[in-house]
Amino acid sequence: IQRLGLHITATIRSVGRESYDSLLSMDGVIVIGKFEIAPDDLLLNRLQNIVFVDYSPDESRYDSVIVDFEQVTVMAIDHLLSLGYRKIGFIGSRDSITSFGTDTGIDRIDLRHRRFESYMMEKGLYEPQHVYIGSNYSMLMGYQLMQQAIVAKDFPEAFVLASDSMAIAAYKALEEAGLRVPKDIAIISIDDIEMASYANPPLTTIKVYTEQMGQSAVNLLMEQIAGREIPIKVVVPPRLMVRGSCGAAVRY
Repeated sequence: IQRLGLHITATIRSVGRESYDSLLSMDGVIVIGKFEIAPDDLLLNRLQNIVFVDYSPDESRYDSVIVDFEQVTVMAIDHLLSLGYRKIGFIGSRDSITSFGTDTGIDRIDLRHRRFESYMMEKGLYEPQHVYIGSNYSMLMGYQLMQQAIVAKDFPEAFVLASDSMAIAAYKALEEAGLRVPKDIAIISIDDIEMASYANPPLTTIKVYTEQMGQSAVNLLMEQIAGREIPIKVVVPPRLMVRGSCGAAVRY
């Protein structure tokens, strides 16, 4: 942003009514996160330049930059299927969408969870007892959910985890139970945080290009300030990062 001659005037971590005057004084706003937007929202109707990142509330009205997490989930499953795994589980969390202007969270099913279920059903491989859903994406939640999976009688061959942080914590639960990755259980996750390549074994994951998402958001905002009026939706493609946690080198 600074390279383009722009300055960050304020960083607002929650959008309540008390934030409106500050937001209306800005030349442009980048909103990061998931928000439910009322069609008659007074703030959004008065803001001239706004870009949503990680969510597209109304692509006919607003610029947005997103990752297709349904595609990401399919990529993760397809990688496991290509290695011969059929008994595949999922560890994730409920999602939350904030009501814009009230800062009230609304609980809902996460896109990764929903697509895992539907895609595994399409393949005739869905087994609900292999799905473990928590209340957040923290490392502690990943650790606890993997512990639950371990003590269950029916343990899958592989797991898709909704985030790298959950997966890295799940490693600890598996190690404590005497289970080895990938010999006893294959793991693939989503994000490609820096720690993923330093895990033991290095974590196979679907890379989400967060830096590119931010750059795209700034570019879209600059175009709006320059006068573009037609809304644009940018979908940043993910990438499979094959490392050591799925046993690709062992199985072939």
